[in-house]
Formats: sequence, structure tokens, C-alpha cells
Amino acid sequence: MKTYIKYCAFIMAAFCSCTEDKTIVEEIIHKQPVAFSFNQAVEKELQIDFKAGDLIGVNEQTCTMLANGQISLYEIPATADYIVYHPYDAKFSEKNIEFNIPEQQEFEEKGVNPASFPLYAITNNEGFDNLVMNPVCGSLKVTVPAADEGFTSVTSVTIKSKEDVLVNDLVVNPSTNEIVQKGEGFHSVTLKGNIDLTEGKDLYFVLPSITFSEDLEIVFHSVKGEGTAIVNVKGKSIEKGKILSISVGAINWLATSNYYGKSNSIIVAPGTRTVTVDCTPYYTTDINYSYENILADNDKLPLSAKLLWNDVSTNFVTKVTLADDRKSFLVDLNGECGNAVVAIYDNINPDAEEANVLWSFHIWVTEINKHNLGTNIKGNNYIVLDRNLGAVCTIPGDTRSIGLLYQWGRKDPFVSTSEFGMNTKSVLYNQDGVVKESSQKSDNSKGTIEYAIKNPMTYIVDGNSKSNTSQLPYQYAYDWMQYADDALWGNPYGYEFPDASLLKKSIYDPCPEGYMVAPRDTWMTADSEKLIFDDNGSWDVANLGYLLIYNGQTMWYPVTGVRSARGGGLTACNEYGCCLFSSPDGNKNAKAPFIKIMKSGVEKSADRRANAYPVRCVRIIK
Repeated sequence: MKTYIKYCAFIMAAFCSCTEDKTIVEEIIHKQPVAFSFNQAVEKELQIDFKAGDLIGVNEQTCTMLANGQISLYEIPATADYIVYHPYDAKFSEKNIEFNIPEQQEFEEKGVNPASFPLYAITNNEGFDNLVMNPVCGSLKVTVPAADEGFTSVTSVTIKSKEDVLVNDLVVNPSTNEIVQKGEGFHSVTLKGNIDLTEGKDLYFVLPSITFSEDLEIVFHSVKGEGTAIVNVKGKSIEKGKILSISVGAINWLATSNYYGKSNSIIVAPGTRTVTVDCTPYYTTDINYSYENILADNDKLPLSAKLLWNDVSTNFVTKVTLADDRKSFLVDLNGECGNAVVAIYDNINPDAEEANVLWSFHIWVTEINKHNLGTNIKGNNYIVLDRNLGAVCTIPGDTRSIGLLYQWGRKDPFVSTSEFGMNTKSVLYNQDGVVKESSQKSDNSKGTIEYAIKNPMTYIVDGNSKSNTSQLPYQYAYDWMQYADDALWGNPYGYEFPDASLLKKSIYDPCPEGYMVAPRDTWMTADSEKLIFDDNGSWDVANLGYLLIYNGQTMWYPVTGVRSARGGGLTACNEYGCCLFSSPDGNKNAKAPFIKIMKSGVEKSADRRANAYPVRCVRIIK
């Protein structure tokens, strides 16, 4: 046990005037304990459950919670007074503690997020025996009812006030318990995390003491859209260490997804010099993202347009011009076959640092032919294009027959090989020279459809190595989306083989108008679920592909390679090809399904959604 000697005073009488020396010794000794524990002066629901290894601040130093629930003082110098506080990284200013009450708080299944809920105490050595930590804030507990179907996967909930400052930094004087607000603060607070509203939920927001001058708006951010409601708190107060409990009534849920034009790919005949592309702003309220073509407000109109890339040359696209009404743009071409991607922007200068891509379009200059596969075992009849999306020929052994590659659920393409059978990416050009793609690892901000739309040249690398389907919102292993969405290509239950005539094309489908990504039963035979390839074609050893002869039609399915989920690198260009399906591989299934074209034959398979594969577009005969 360490000791602290408060002071020793020695006073001697002046030898010149005193006949007797006097010595007065005054000593106060404090014994510092080896460790301590504490209680919390808060309501039971606000009690933080500290665990072994958690950190507590003491006099601007860090102490560790031990397995027995005590905090070691081994590294703390003995002194008269101690300021104890949580979180351990709070700032000190003179004798005050500065706590940050965050605008962004992490959701907890029960109670408040510990990192957002400050505690403090001041004590001497004797006081460690009965130490009580004081709260700085209270909590608004919002009880939320079950969400409507399709909106149960919530990633964040925000409360908003026009008049009241809800959170800001707080400066605490531990000696007087005075708390002063610092800075302008924020009029909103957001809980972020995996929030499953299948059966409703209690949400805890950490707030400083306040009497509300008005009711709060609450906004639920779901994977499929937003919900809004009013929290009735006007005239009610948040008190330190206490909970204000409020229940939310009906929530107004709305799936609103903005998009531009009526298809993401435009087929252009070879030799064409100018093409007009529709970029009218629309929105859909369908949770499966179908083209409802509801006109959006004029403030959604683009302000500029620009070529992002093409796979031919610097003069393949010679000019891009946004129309005066801003509802279309013109692309001037040199007439060659090839692919280009053009983006529209929210800034008059598309090269400005603050300019954002609103949408992007694939210009596909090629001839096409159509093959009718007839009615299959599921009762569906598909017309299939004679080439992969982005391919500009069907000549066996020609790299131009490979086409482009797509991450499952994304509308924007990535290139495959520039040399048949080799893992060498094709070169991309704009009007000034060679351009390159980028890659980013999926996370809460980058693993979203919004990020994918704004960054059509960014390959989104998988962010999760394990799936989490125990509670909503689900997360899939090796998916480019941080939170799973099976409806991105409009066919979330396609593994159950729904009537194809009921399918609606998604706004994220990469195929030209009138076509969609192939449903799961596309290549089934008329009398079984076997693939039509089994008895109707042959492997071309020299040209690495499968030549299908069916219903009197000859179709080429080349080896294409894939782009890797882990980094976007090109691989397997001499091994196999694929054609993606529009549905997931099954219920709560992380994989993207496809037909796999190999020397040994063509089979149904599935792999990582963050990989990129070819697409073969189809039209449903209804």
C-alpha cells in the first residue's frame, strides 16, 4: 500500500530570542488502496455493465477493470484527491473534465451505448470505499412498434429538432458538479447499428439535461427506404441519470429510390454517329425497385454530363452534350463497335471536386441477334440475346465476344480481358488518354447502393468474411453490400421459380430496355430442370467456349474469367465463363448464382456476390 504525506511542517523558535528550542511536527498520512470499485447513481436501465479489460480514467491516466470487477490503482501515484471518470479518454481543462456527447451513437440491444454515457466522481483515498459515479446525461427511451413488411432491417434511427440543441460537448466541474454546455451543438442524434424492427424495439438516446420546447421528428433509415413519425416530448424533460420513456405511434414507411432514364444500357447500331440518351429523373416506391417511372422534381435534373470510359480508343466518343431541358444528353461516336460509360452530375462542372455522379449509362455499340429458347419445364419462355452484355461479336476465340463483368446487383460494368485466355484487363480510355478503375473495401459508407451509384468506376471489395443472418439486417459473407439486399435485380425469390410473367425489371438491372438479367430457369429444358447445354452442344477446345445448338439456333458461350471479390483482380480467363442469374442462390444465401461454362460441361453454380461475372440479357415472352 502506497502512502501520501500531505505535509510535514517544522517550526523552530528563533535561536536568538528563545531559551528553548521547540519543534512542532504535523503530519497527515493517507493510505491509497490497491484497487477500488464503484456504484452508479443512475436508474437501473442506465447502469453500464463494465467488464474485465474495460478502461476507466483516473487523474488523466488509464486504469483497467480487473476480472473481480475492481479497478487497479497500481500505476496511479498516491495523492489527496482523485478524479475518476468514464470514458477514459475524456479531456481535462484545468480542474474540469470535457465530455463529448456524440451526435452519432451506437445502438445497443439493451440500454445506452456505454461510450456515449459519461460518468464521473471526485474522491480522496478514504472515499474509494464507497465511491459513487455521477451521471452527466440522461436518456430518451423511444419504444418503437414493429415495422411494415420490407422495412424491418433498419441501419440507423435519427431524432431531430428544429429549435432545441440535443447534444453538444459538456464541461464538468467535479468539485461543484456544475455542468456547462460547450459549442453550438447539434439538432439531431442518430443511433447506428443493426436494428431489427420485426417485433419492435426500445431505442435509447443519450441526451444532456433538457426541457423540450417542441416535439421531435424521428426518421428510420431502412435498407428499403425510410420511415417517419413524431415523438411527443414537448414540455417534457431529460434529467441526469434518469430515463424519459416515450412510445411512437404509427410510422409512415416509404420506399423511395431515385433513378434516371428507363434503362441503364443503350444498344446502338454500328456506324451510328450520334445517340440521344434519356436521363429524365424518376423515382420508384417499390421495395423491389421496379421501374414505376414516377416523375421526380426538377431539382433532381442533372447539370452536366461526361464520358467516364470506353474500351476502344480516345476518339471512340468524341463529345457528350447535356440537352437544354437537361432530360437527355447526346453522345457523338466514331461509328466503331465498343462500349462506353457516360455519367450525369449534380454540378455544372463535372470535374469539380464537389461534383457527384447522379447516374451513369452504358452505351453498347453492337449488332444483336435473338434466340427463342421455347417454353421450359417451369412454363416460362425466354428470348435470349446471342451475346453477353457488352460483347460486340460472337466469333469464337475473339476477345470481343466476352463482354463486360458485373458484381451481382450492380448496374455498372467492369472490363474483362484484353487477350483471350489471359488474366490481363482491357485498357480504358477517355477523350484525353488512359483511365483506371479504383477499388474500395466495403463498409457502412461504401458498401451501399448509394455509394455504388456515385462511384461507377470503383470496384467494391467484400467487407465481411462471415455471414450474419441471425437477426436483421442481414450481412452476407463476401458481398460488396454491407447489408444484404436480395432484390437489387428485382427477383428476390427467384430461387422459388415464380411465374416469369410477374417479374418486373429493377432500376439497377444493367440490361437494355426490354431486356433483363436472366432468371434462374432460363436455360432449363422443356421437360426437366436439366440445362439445355447437356445434349445440345460441344466444347471448343481451341477457342475456349461452348457452342450451343438448340431449336435450330447456334449460340456462343465463351470462357470469360471473373473479377475477384477480394481485390477486383481478373482471374480464370482460361478456365471458365459464367452468366449470372437475377435472383439470390436461396433464402438467406450469400452467394450469386449463375451457369458455369467449362471444358467438362455447363452447370449451375454460385459464388461470391462481390465477384464480377458476365450477364446474358433475356426478354420474357408473356
